[in-house]
Amino acid sequence: MAWLKTDFPGVQYQAHETRKHGVKFDHYFRGRYQVGGQRIMMGFGWTSEGWTAKKVYYKIQEYRQNAKTGQGPTTLKEEKALNEHKKALEKAAKDRQALVNISFGQFFQETYLPQAQAPGGKKKDSWRKEKSHFNKWINPIIGNKPLNEITPSDIEKVKSTMFKAGLADRSIQYCLATIRQVFNKAMFMDLFKNENPINKVKIPSPNNKRIRFLSREEVQALLQELKSHSQNLYDIALLSLHTGMRAGEIFSLTWSSLDPEQGIIHIRDAKGNKDRTAYMTEEVKEMFEARQTTKNNDLVFPSRTGKKRQGISKVFYQAVKDCGLNDNISNDKDKACFHSLRHSFASWQVQNGMPLFTLQKLLGHSTIAMTERYSHLAPENMKQATKIFDNARKKGKVIQLKSA
Repeated sequence: MAWLKTDFPGVQYQAHETRKHGVKFDHYFRGRYQVGGQRIMMGFGWTSEGWTAKKVYYKIQEYRQNAKTGQGPTTLKEEKALNEHKKALEKAAKDRQALVNISFGQFFQETYLPQAQAPGGKKKDSWRKEKSHFNKWINPIIGNKPLNEITPSDIEKVKSTMFKAGLADRSIQYCLATIRQVFNKAMFMDLFKNENPINKVKIPSPNNKRIRFLSREEVQALLQELKSHSQNLYDIALLSLHTGMRAGEIFSLTWSSLDPEQGIIHIRDAKGNKDRTAYMTEEVKEMFEARQTTKNNDLVFPSRTGKKRQGISKVFYQAVKDCGLNDNISNDKDKACFHSLRHSFASWQVQNGMPLFTLQKLLGHSTIAMTERYSHLAPENMKQATKIFDNARKKGKVIQLKSA
């Protein structure tokens, strides 16, 4: 196809042989101009793409002027590259603004929760509880509000709503802890620059310490009842009673964690993500040996599907009821539950003279203060220690401290 002149100097066109735009054949335009003594011949595009001879002419003048001033593009290619760069910058700015304005709910669902669920993230029980609190209590109040606009007053509304609904202090505390961790994550990712608003919210301090431990007669009755219903549940209860292990620690226990020859149980990733050691009694060793005959899973106590158990069976609580362990008891902290087996282990150890520091290590308590709840169970030991001190004082063996 021949190049034809237009009414505009330096602009030519070709007519497409078959394709029409309107009633005329589609035209393709090119322009010729000089920049810095260099002759440039450049194709611009078709009429169907929005190009006209006039538009090409003025674009050529624009490029020539840009070349003289040294500012702006001098070719169509340069202009396209600059436009793409400008769009990229605008998109980046828009994305940054979107992140700045991200709502609490959006950040929780798109970033916080997926990271918590990812391998190496939080335990399943933890993120499931956080998700439940978010859906029921957090999202309805602050879910749609941008992180940067959430105030302590907003969080107080979450707290107040849970309190009015009759939620326990521990549940409210856990829910507020979820909010705290979401903000901490946003701060770590530089999406939130202010002080964590929950720092100005008073967190409930629940007293959830259970004080109930079972007598030997109550334990015997409970174990017999459990054994009549479930050997698995009997074994799990026996292990907790003889070692002080928590339910979650027992559910995670693997055969590779056991050392029967040394009588040691290696507890991995216990509460607080700390490892510790428990010790087998002869009865526990016999229990493990009996289970070895049916070993078909690395988990010592797998669920019926072969996976990790998620909670204590209802059979346990039915056995507690059938034994009458909670009859006429209204205070939840006084009621027998699975954790009462761990308390019973600790209580019996103290009554038998075990030092609290040793018990602390066995139970995996992070501080001795947590173990001191059992100190009242060893009154004779305490009295004996006082007598030793008193006798030493009377014999003049106690060193008198002099003031400086």
